[in-house]
Amino acid sequence: MHSHSGPSWGRAGTSIARAAILLLFLACAREEKRPAPVEPPPRQGGELRVLSEVAQDLDPVRSDEVYEAVVVRQIYEGLLTLDAGLQLRPALATSWTISPDGRTYSFSLRPGVRFHDGSILDAASVASSLERCIAAHREEPSFASMCLCSIKGAEGRAAGRSSPVEGLRALNERTLEIELSEPLSLFLKVLAMEQTAVTGPGGIGRGGKASLEEQPIGTGPFRFVRRRDDGGIVLGRFDDYWGERANLDSLVFLPSRSVAAGDEAEASPPIEIGALVRGDADYVELPSGTSALARSLGFVVHRTPELSVSFMGLRCDRPPLDDPAVRRAALLAIHREKLVAVDPEGMVPVNGFLPPGMPGRTPGNTMPDPDTEAARALLRDAGYPDGRGLPPLKVAVSEGSSPRLYEPILADLEAGGFTVKTLALSWRQLDSLASAGAVHAFMMSWVADLPDPDAFLYPLFHSTGQSNLFAYRSERVDSLLEEGRRLPLGPARNQVYARLSEILAADAPMIPLYHNSLAHAWRSAVRGIDVGPGGVSLICFREVHLDDGGSDAAHAGTR
Repeated sequence: MHSHSGPSWGRAGTSIARAAILLLFLACAREEKRPAPVEPPPRQGGELRVLSEVAQDLDPVRSDEVYEAVVVRQIYEGLLTLDAGLQLRPALATSWTISPDGRTYSFSLRPGVRFHDGSILDAASVASSLERCIAAHREEPSFASMCLCSIKGAEGRAAGRSSPVEGLRALNERTLEIELSEPLSLFLKVLAMEQTAVTGPGGIGRGGKASLEEQPIGTGPFRFVRRRDDGGIVLGRFDDYWGERANLDSLVFLPSRSVAAGDEAEASPPIEIGALVRGDADYVELPSGTSALARSLGFVVHRTPELSVSFMGLRCDRPPLDDPAVRRAALLAIHREKLVAVDPEGMVPVNGFLPPGMPGRTPGNTMPDPDTEAARALLRDAGYPDGRGLPPLKVAVSEGSSPRLYEPILADLEAGGFTVKTLALSWRQLDSLASAGAVHAFMMSWVADLPDPDAFLYPLFHSTGQSNLFAYRSERVDSLLEEGRRLPLGPARNQVYARLSEILAADAPMIPLYHNSLAHAWRSAVRGIDVGPGGVSLICFREVHLDDGGSDAAHAGTR
């Protein structure tokens, strides 16, 4: 408060009024000097139990699932990291510079960093770890390893030649230089992926996967302790961590089957909520439609959009879907708002091909409005009036999918002039037949490997994309995707992806249906959880603490 800056009080004030004003001024001055309340430091200790599917592989270069990623990110770190808001942050590198031509990156490493086995991090160990990711033996190359092949000389290493990667240079103990063959705008984000995390020299020296499974060695805030008999994983605080130490003593990832209550009445809550109620778990991801129940039981519930899209894929090399007009008719026939109405809590409407939270996403709607009559008109102009002469459209769905989701889609296609035949398949059959082009259409979901539009669109729609299940070929789209990889992050690059969304909506190799929204729940005594669009895998569990001093005390009498 600054009483001297207010309007004039006039000349008729009394001494009592002046005294009151003086007292008010002094009181305000005292209030201004009063120190702000100090937040108590986080309570140390305790065990946090996270309900999760089993993490099969703790070798970062083979990490393929979110259940593996969340564990890997606690044990290992990369040169950079992503926070819950998907912003790049320093990790093992304190700073970096990029040459004007966008091809040479120089990283200054954090001093005094130790691996869990006590060895010291240096530039040579980082270079060796990145070389290992380039040469990783996998059934299919990962998005990270393919991007790392933009490093000069990396393609030879990926092909099995043992020569060092020319573009990876340890200039001294704390300086790593990486030279690319050509600019790659998302390269820094690739270095924040779990697949590019730095593995300890002990793990590499003992031969890779087997040794990392037995004893994962990283630099992260938690160290590997053991794998439980049920497949769960126990991590402990790493006391020699280079940064602020974790508050928790231990972090346990429990498989769902280990907390199942057995044969119960049908009215019993889902496994995830039951685990919270019984005190078996402290943090869970909720199944669709259960947020209200979790809140009513007193648990903290947080919902966030996932960087994903659920879609119907169309084979562009299979008649009649090789005609863009027929594909566009299918897109116009489907009333996407009906799907969101099935589960308003768990589904987010689409306005294009990129999900909410993804950089480069167009704020406006690039998707045409559903229009049954326009769909029928397109089929008529393509030579199929009222669908006559149009062969049945075989649509493959996962046998685990709810009919509430796909039946409205099939009904809309029928109303638009298509004759539809449904194939309910196991996930492996669906994946195999879609990859082989043995079905006209298929329903799947796609989750981005990292928060960049290239990671979402290039694998799906580039003619050489490793996940182009649509047999889609477009020179314009290829050219724009390649331009997006070269352009620096910013408005000009975002415009490229906005243009791509428009072209893809017109060509319709895929029909986006909805984006997923994930719900997370945890006990009220759990503090410090920050979950964003990246989901559980980007939670910084180092900052999490328990208000009650530990899960055992918190759950006394509840088991």
